[in-house]
Amino acid sequence: MQIAPLTFQDVNAWATLLALCFHRTEAEMVALLHWLNKLGNLVAWGAWEDNQLVAQYTCLIRSVYAYDTLYKAGMSMNMAVHPDYRGRGLIKHVAAPVYDSVQQQGGMMGLGFSNADGVRVDRNSKSYGYQVIGQMQPVIGLLQASPHPNIQLCDHLPGSEQGFNDACQLDIRQNGIAFLKTPDTFISRYAAHPFRKYQYGIWEEAGQIQGIVVYRDIQILGIPCVALLDAWGADLRGLIAQWMGAIRKKGALIVQALLTPAHPVRKALATMQPLFRQPYTRNPYYLTLKHLGQDQPIYSFDFNSWHFIGGDIL
Repeated sequence: MQIAPLTFQDVNAWATLLALCFHRTEAEMVALLHWLNKLGNLVAWGAWEDNQLVAQYTCLIRSVYAYDTLYKAGMSMNMAVHPDYRGRGLIKHVAAPVYDSVQQQGGMMGLGFSNADGVRVDRNSKSYGYQVIGQMQPVIGLLQASPHPNIQLCDHLPGSEQGFNDACQLDIRQNGIAFLKTPDTFISRYAAHPFRKYQYGIWEEAGQIQGIVVYRDIQILGIPCVALLDAWGADLRGLIAQWMGAIRKKGALIVQALLTPAHPVRKALATMQPLFRQPYTRNPYYLTLKHLGQDQPIYSFDFNSWHFIGGDIL
């Protein structure tokens, strides 16, 4: 068994293993790996047996603002083991050099969004090194009718950052910890995804984009609803209020969002209508952290410091 770093020279074997484990096509997995590498620096190690990739662990190094300081973090993306090689502890052997590399490249923490199965691994495996910080909270509220003269609902984003108002970025540096978001990274995250499709509410005035809401149409118990995945702009309350008015006019009744307790989108929603914690979710997600260096601030282990929303879960 050989343990070695993965590069795009290994992309075919890499995509074959991912396609097998995640029930996607190899072409989709090749496209996904290239897309991820545009969002940040992709770091991966794999285990090879007889020229076959049988296990892999992948992190994406991303920029995170923690109040007024910019850090690097290794975001755990996926792990995969060929069915014939499971139960041998291979993930431990391929994950360790990934985080060594993340730390060598300046990463101060590993972070991830784990489902219920992943959390069981995090809590039962001390060698893995992840701590569960808190569960992402699904909330629902009634969509409110409101004027929406400047919102356009569409299924595409601008192809470049031209046309974005320089003042429309929410300043996350002063009030929490969140991924660094710019017009370019926002477009790359959503518009460039190789196989997921999103819908958008774009607030535009005088040819300048003031803000964007990312959402999907869903149903809850047969009721037409929308899942709010992300929102980007300086005036979040004004943006979301206009978007809700436009969506309500189309017939949707309920807005759902998955986010951390102190996220600015949650605060904006709560000023417009009562929010209720969704009592049950089939796919709970948890924020998990792994300490990598001496500089990790203590407040990073406070769940209320984090500003993550459903669209941040890649």
